[in-house]
Amino acid sequence: MFMPAISTSPPTDSIKGTSRKLLNTGDLSQLERLFPIAWAFWYRQNKLIYEQLKENLVAIINHALSLQNPTSSFRNTPNSTPTPCWNVPPTSFFKLNVDGALFYDNQKAGVGAVVRDDHGQVIMAVSKTEPEVSKAESVELLAMLRGLQFSSQMGLSKIILESDSLILVEALQVEGESLLVLGNLISEVKRMLHQFQEAKVQHVPRMGNQVAHCLARHAWRVQDVELWMHSFPDIIAQHVWLDNSLV
Repeated sequence: MFMPAISTSPPTDSIKGTSRKLLNTGDLSQLERLFPIAWAFWYRQNKLIYEQLKENLVAIINHALSLQNPTSSFRNTPNSTPTPCWNVPPTSFFKLNVDGALFYDNQKAGVGAVVRDDHGQVIMAVSKTEPEVSKAESVELLAMLRGLQFSSQMGLSKIILESDSLILVEALQVEGESLLVLGNLISEVKRMLHQFQEAKVQHVPRMGNQVAHCLARHAWRVQDVELWMHSFPDIIAQHVWLDNSLV
């Protein structure tokens, strides 16, 4: 067994119940293994439901456990390197994660955006199509722009914009006009950032941007836009859960 303690729990036990039992035993090593294994089961079920793909359970669990070391090492030590995962924003801030995806076969692109509060709760999620976009940088900037537009309509005052595109994040952090070919679009994103009382832009590794990535990929099924307020679709549930479990 990957985790013997799971096999001794009653079939009706929830993850929370099993976690509590493991905490009571004092065996934190098994508790650390519980969450990636639970994620593996959840991931496999969603793959079957939404993509009709029956993934090999053992392979998925092995993959989840292979991520355990970086995950479990997320403890702030003086010389440690931050783990590439999502983190809640500071108090009173909202965090906007965005991503873009190109669908060459359909000759269109998709953008995804998710807003979460300082407790990790999803405030807004959106998937939107963008026709006639053929460059990765363009769709990434459009994801930022659309995310900021939707966030502005919600009346948010303090926001942190996160993207896994380091080049574009650095371009947005530079004052003045951009020398990149997409300078006009960058200027438009900067203009939107100034609509907020406080706004920050920062880079996040791809592993910390999976919720927005899934929403962007989902856009290939969307005619125009799908918006969820104070809720979110099942397609991102596993990643939202995983992000919050690492907080």
